[in-house]
Amino acid sequence: MEIVKNAPANQDDIKKLTNEIDFEIPVSYLQFMQESNGCEIYKDEIFLTFWPIEELLELNEEYAINEFADQFFILGSDGGNNAIVIEKRSTKFCLMPFIGMSNDSAEFIANSFEEFISLNWS
Repeated sequence: MEIVKNAPANQDDIKKLTNEIDFEIPVSYLQFMQESNGCEIYKDEIFLTFWPIEELLELNEEYAINEFADQFFILGSDGGNNAIVIEKRSTKFCLMPFIGMSNDSAEFIANSFEEFISLNWS
């Protein structure tokens, strides 16, 4: 597995995000963003991307997640049909289709950001 990291996130952007969202985002995710403002993960045929922190609010609005799946927040994508989402209440990581997005369409993947990143993805 290869993780291609971006430059660190701006502290003002992190603060803006945490002030504007309606849930507690995991500290481990924020720590990662302080190290790498988003990333791309490659493993064999698998591609995942975590979006830069300053784009999250706008992209969540554009995908209308609050209208279709208000229990979730999008953090990135699989480069195709699925969003990487976090369930606001439990902070579990899931995949959710962009088309047909709903609270019931989320597929559980991991209990935490660390677990999500460390998955085998085979």
